[in-house]
Amino acid sequence: MSEIDLLRESVRRFAREVVGPTREALNHFPERPLPAGIVSGLGELGLFDAEIEPGLVSAALEELAKVAAAPAALVLTHAVARALVREAGGGRSAALGGLNGHGIFACPIYSELDLTDGAPSLRRIGAEIELEGTAQLVVGAPLAKVLVLPVRDAAGWALVGLETSEPGVVLGEPLLTLGMRGCPTADVSFQQRRFPADRVLATSPEVVRRVARRFRGAAVAISAGILASSVQAATEYAQERYQGGGAIIEHQEVRAILGRMLEDLAVCQDSRELLERDTVPEWRALAAFLRAKERAAHATSDGVQLLGGNGYMEDYGQERAMRDAKQAQFLFGRTDVARQALAGAVP
Repeated sequence: MSEIDLLRESVRRFAREVVGPTREALNHFPERPLPAGIVSGLGELGLFDAEIEPGLVSAALEELAKVAAAPAALVLTHAVARALVREAGGGRSAALGGLNGHGIFACPIYSELDLTDGAPSLRRIGAEIELEGTAQLVVGAPLAKVLVLPVRDAAGWALVGLETSEPGVVLGEPLLTLGMRGCPTADVSFQQRRFPADRVLATSPEVVRRVARRFRGAAVAISAGILASSVQAATEYAQERYQGGGAIIEHQEVRAILGRMLEDLAVCQDSRELLERDTVPEWRALAAFLRAKERAAHATSDGVQLLGGNGYMEDYGQERAMRDAKQAQFLFGRTDVARQALAGAVP
């Protein structure tokens, strides 16, 4: 059995035995506490390891997202943030101090990491930097040891890495998000707080773009997992729900909806596989990334429709899948911005 297959099986068991029984609490976070055992279990599986490869991340995230998408989003965010520190730090690892240690890493992965409208501002003062403003929707911040944040500076853009324990880092309360609610997210504020200048990791957006390209497949794996759970729930409902003397799965329109959902699932899975290849042209990779996220969001809406009024009830899971899929559309930023980038990548 390959390394990926072994990891899939371990994550599948963890998702079934640990994550599954906690889905209701995850869905009601932050009104309810984050269930015990989720974060530590992810760590025991090696999903917070520093050197985990994007291909292994993708395999794990799809299995997790079939049961609950929130833990998958936390793992993806950590992997991306850690990769940013590793890539941006280069040979300066000694200077980065605690940023190379253990613990969860956080970043605002629901936005374009190289677009900084509304981001905190940075001012250089000798051997220090001064930060002011608020970084919004920093995924994983309430649990994190390290924050990786884009900021505005005189040159236009910079990436900083900070420990959450440093004086001057103010974490807001966990936010209620549309979907993936068990992935703790918060705003991070600064009020003219000074930090050592070596907290600046990078001043070129290309660093972020390289890392984002490597993890697009992992992001799509989350959408694929969400949609797979929606398809399964819709199919089981259609087989068990009787109307007009027979199961509704025999109705032509119901079968058409299920067929479209399965078609969209195949698109997501094919896109994930394509995005994990190093030789895919940028325009094609962006197109596959956009298509997969949008098809997953549309298909989970079909899942709600198939169940009728029951589709909006928490008991059936379709409303959660629909919200999670919509939230997943924001991984690495808005689709309209990505589509603008796609137009600029025409060969």
